[in-house]
Amino acid sequence: MSGFFHNKELPIMLLLASIALSVIIWTFLFNLKFTIVLIVAIFIHEYGHFYWMGKEGIKNKDMVFIPPFGAVARTKEYWPSYGAELRIALAGPVFGLLSVALFWTLYLIYPKDIFLASVGIACIINLFNLALPIPILDGGRVIKSILYSINQLLGDAFYIFGFIFIIFAFLSGYLSTPILLLIGYILYSEWNYVKHSRHALAIMNSRKTFLENHGADLKVFGQNTEALIGFSKKEFSKLDAIVNLKRMNIEEMILGASTFLILIVSYILILYCLSMYIDISMAGIQSYFK
Repeated sequence: MSGFFHNKELPIMLLLASIALSVIIWTFLFNLKFTIVLIVAIFIHEYGHFYWMGKEGIKNKDMVFIPPFGAVARTKEYWPSYGAELRIALAGPVFGLLSVALFWTLYLIYPKDIFLASVGIACIINLFNLALPIPILDGGRVIKSILYSINQLLGDAFYIFGFIFIIFAFLSGYLSTPILLLIGYILYSEWNYVKHSRHALAIMNSRKTFLENHGADLKVFGQNTEALIGFSKKEFSKLDAIVNLKRMNIEEMILGASTFLILIVSYILILYCLSMYIDISMAGIQSYFK
């Protein structure tokens, strides 16, 4: 995978190929007009994450569509801090307001209900990511980052809550089996990565402490400490950065939580205003594209 990210053309080719495949699948499932709106709204949202990753100093990143589920901005690097994770998470819904403004402008120029329905799609996509309390979605990352900044146990508990939530949503009929499997897999992978990193760091610290305390008795001083411990300083620094992310201060948490709530309220208000003019149920919205 490392070569992939060193070739700047390959991520773009992958993005274009994934968009093309999404167009084919969504056009088959819906129609071309509905598909174009989905692509635009999702692209702008994910580009917000992608763009802000760069603002936080993350260079090893790309963006790809996952047909027919949506898209994701990815990075091979760990988060610089919990504050960075929160800001990157919020950047998607903030940029999502641009798609709302775009479709609203089109409506002002060409006053047709299809453009109001497009505003509705953009709002639903962004509100879905904000409102669901799942750690891998935007709103969940905001909550998780704040909880971990307060106490590690609270952050761990939120992961467990995320698993319980998606199972409950599935049993209640709000999540289909493919969506459950996709979200469940990503959520488990991230949680397992966190646990594995903590375990590996604990072993490293234990070996390091043991050698520091008993090295003289074992007559190992002067030898290659890294070889004896079983890890390099680079590996230790990486794991330490992953496990012990810099926490947010109270001002960062308040600002992040306030922005999070303002975005949710904004999207709800826009949908409420739309409901006075069009049917904003998913079936109703889709009917405007026929």
